[in-house]
Amino acid sequence: MTAIPFRDDALQPFFKPGRPEIAVVTLLFWAAAAWIMMYGGIFPVGPKWLPGFVGWSLAAALLLRSIGEFRALGFFKRVRSTPFARMDTWVYSPLCLLLKALTVWMLTID
Repeated sequence: MTAIPFRDDALQPFFKPGRPEIAVVTLLFWAAAAWIMMYGGIFPVGPKWLPGFVGWSLAAALLLRSIGEFRALGFFKRVRSTPFARMDTWVYSPLCLLLKALTVWMLTID
């Protein structure tokens, strides 16, 4: 009940992720881990501009996730009384902000 956003008025989820969607999210997490290794020089591949571009894109995506889509996700959501909404307010959205801040910090230190 806390991994997928549910509608406030009924016990129906906003969406039901299938295997392809779960696979895409898993690949995105692996890509973020690969970026960290690429940016740190552990896994040097591609042109020199690629780690910076991917890093700023990741930071922007994390910021957008923490802001939300104004219905069921993020700090500015309308649905607030479900178990997912409470976890999103206290754990998921702050975690996205923290990861965004750490990504920007990683990009700006030399």
